[in-house]
Amino acid sequence: MVQHYINSIQMGDRTVIDRAKDAPADFLPELERQWRGFDPRARDIAILMLGRIDTHQSALFLLKATADPNSQTAAAAARTLEKQKDPPAGDSILNIIPSRESPFVRGKLYLTAGRAACGLDALRRTAEMEADENAKMQAMAAIVLRGGKNEKLEFFEKVRKARPDEVLAYSAYLLYINDPNLAKAMIPWLGSTEGVMRIGYDSPGNTDKQARMCDFAIWNGKELGLGTGAGPAITNYDPTLVSRVRKLYSELPDPKGEGE
Repeated sequence: MVQHYINSIQMGDRTVIDRAKDAPADFLPELERQWRGFDPRARDIAILMLGRIDTHQSALFLLKATADPNSQTAAAAARTLEKQKDPPAGDSILNIIPSRESPFVRGKLYLTAGRAACGLDALRRTAEMEADENAKMQAMAAIVLRGGKNEKLEFFEKVRKARPDEVLAYSAYLLYINDPNLAKAMIPWLGSTEGVMRIGYDSPGNTDKQARMCDFAIWNGKELGLGTGAGPAITNYDPTLVSRVRKLYSELPDPKGEGE
């Protein structure tokens, strides 16, 4: 049975991804044994299967795969690992981050380590060695998630001063940290109608419709559990709603500057 799965992967049969949860218990050991013989296409299929299996053992395998010599395979492993429900221990992830050459991979590993309850001091020490700006921001988000108060203040200010081309990234960080009080940092966004992302592709006449900074401020607040009245999908919200959300965010507590 297990060899049938291995053969399907090697043949590039993507239908095996949908059968991943039915794979036999010896699938992971056999996958690891034969991994070196897989071409990049087969490795990508295997990684997608591991995302469906989603166990602690599959997460451990994905962590090893972030060192794959093929950069696309390593990136796919890191991207999939970030979504695993039972990741490796956070500190064990931190230990391998400096050995990963790809900034994309390191960034994803910071986020995974934060979710895996890594130690705050260890996370800070690892982040201090980070040279890539994007990976540094992901490390900062992880530090805020783990309770870093000074970093929370710094992150708050970065969100306040975000440019339109930074909105998508900061939105992802806000939802990762999942602290509703950080919505207060988006008050300046509510005053901006600069476009961020096209929306309404399927609506006739709306091909050029743009979700603006103010729209993302309202949508992100909804995703953070605040009563913004955003509705089921991001759209262009009317000025009355923008004004109401501005009042809602202004009443949130300011971040505290206690050192840690």
